[in-house]
Amino acid sequence: MLAKNWEPVNNKIDGWVFKLRRGVEFHNGKSLTAKDVVFTLNRLRDPASQSPLRVLLEHISDITENDPHTLRFTLSRPDADFPPLLAQDRFYIFPDRGLLDL
Repeated sequence: MLAKNWEPVNNKIDGWVFKLRRGVEFHNGKSLTAKDVVFTLNRLRDPASQSPLRVLLEHISDITENDPHTLRFTLSRPDADFPPLLAQDRFYIFPDRGLLDL
């Protein structure tokens, strides 16, 4: 529900661009940005985090912020089910650097 739309980068579907909804705020009033999504997903992808969700994200080669409301994912393999994967309710997004010490 945080993304208003998404589309594959090419016909190989090994990359995706997501546009985030504007006006989404965290409980502290901070507006959601692409940096928050990059921070959260990179944290989950980090082997040091020992997150059980890491295995679901292993095929992400890179996540870049195109602008404050646009993300680009580069995948190591095609994945037509990538948008529904990220839509799962277990992928909570945290503010960039917000809860790093928990």
